[in-house]
Amino acid sequence: MANIETELKIFCDDFDLFTQNLKEIGFLFEVLQPRHFEDNWMFDTSDGALRTQKSALRLRLAEGKAIVTFKGSPLTPQASEFKTREELETEVTAPEITRLIFERLGFKPFFRYQKFRTTFRLTNPQTEQSLLLMRDESPLGNLVELEGEAQVLTHILARLAVEPGKRCTESYIALQHARCVAAGKPLEDLVFEA
Repeated sequence: MANIETELKIFCDDFDLFTQNLKEIGFLFEVLQPRHFEDNWMFDTSDGALRTQKSALRLRLAEGKAIVTFKGSPLTPQASEFKTREELETEVTAPEITRLIFERLGFKPFFRYQKFRTTFRLTNPQTEQSLLLMRDESPLGNLVELEGEAQVLTHILARLAVEPGKRCTESYIALQHARCVAAGKPLEDLVFEA
């Protein structure tokens, strides 16, 4: 099925060491998108219909562009090592009009998150394995998001001995929600302080 993504996040305190370990197991790095700032707005209906389905509607602003993304309900069990789901994306030329269209259709912004992202393509010429690696610098800390085929991700996790406590399949909303609950607060936006 087209437009399916399989991914996981890894909390990564030392990105240089992480990439060095990937290089040692045969992966070559190509920068697809240099470090840039992203501002993300999540939309849902007033009754949280998308969140109930574990789906998402996002408007992302980055590098003078705007991208609309729909992420479908996970196709993998909740306890899975990875999250696999439909992802549909398209660039839009007028983000403010797109936002108004969403609102006229009953979708309101309910969460905003920001990060600096660098995107790499990783390839292993010996095994012909490839995947995407996104380095995210967020108010939560530094994370690496890996996206590719499940067997490639499994191979990397095994070879690098990534601890289960360092990896997750949760979205930024879920991670921030857990953080806010632990602090006894309602969900707050995940943004850099001005």
